[in-house]
Amino acid sequence: MNESLQPFEVQREALTERLKLKEQWESQIKILNEVGILEILPESQELGIIGIDQKEYPIPNYEDILNKITQEQADLVTQKTEQGFNKLILVPFAKSLQETIELYARLLVQKKHEKTLVGAENEEFDLDINNPIVDMTKNDSLFYIPSNGKRFTKSEFLVSEMRYPGWQVALIEDSPVPFEKDSDKKEYGYKQPNGDLVRDWSHQLKLMKENESYIGEEEISPEAWLAYAITNLKEKNQQIDFQNESIDRCWLGAFSKKGETVYSLFKNNQINFHIYSPFEREKSKAIFRSVVQI
Repeated sequence: MNESLQPFEVQREALTERLKLKEQWESQIKILNEVGILEILPESQELGIIGIDQKEYPIPNYEDILNKITQEQADLVTQKTEQGFNKLILVPFAKSLQETIELYARLLVQKKHEKTLVGAENEEFDLDINNPIVDMTKNDSLFYIPSNGKRFTKSEFLVSEMRYPGWQVALIEDSPVPFEKDSDKKEYGYKQPNGDLVRDWSHQLKLMKENESYIGEEEISPEAWLAYAITNLKEKNQQIDFQNESIDRCWLGAFSKKGETVYSLFKNNQINFHIYSPFEREKSKAIFRSVVQI
């Protein structure tokens, strides 16, 4: 380590080395490029995405990410990495959600044909590709609620809430199933730092707002979920998450304006994305992944 560095620079360098941040950044670019999310942008000739606003958004370079890590951010990220937030994802937020979902579905079919696809618990996962259903909504039919609690459509979010133009850079817990089974009740839940299990969104959301252990965490968005799902498929041939009688997966980082919206990719395998209205979520027994923005 360079002895001429200031204390904060030493901390940041140690943090990036612990996370292998540059290697993860390079791996993310490779994965996103291989699945077709990235393209050579016509005007800038850089690698990136075209947003729903038809603007070019180059992928955040490594130096940009380092420069965003302030002293306060370094302290937060250090704490969160100790809690398991060690996986870097580059989220192409500006890109059409429909296009990203279709690329994800294409990757699932590819893994099916290669006979390498496994489920979230490494079980055999026999994807039925004969019953595809892709039911999409317009890009601005959803609204997003970041940590400040305000509501934004994607178009509004792009001009007011982005740390990186068109992109999000986040850390997530690297687990195909972030849920655990209660040994007594045999039900699944989200494991808290104290070991207790949470089984509904309202309890989990309350903890995130009130418990210091959850500082810096945000509810995962559909775009971030897809970025991690695609990454896991590419690296491990594994479909993340599942639904059963005791757990519904729910994305609380985005809401449907008109009630529940379901994106169904393959009918018989229940690879369905449920985006609830603020009213629908109250009736669900959903739990969710969270991310830490950097």
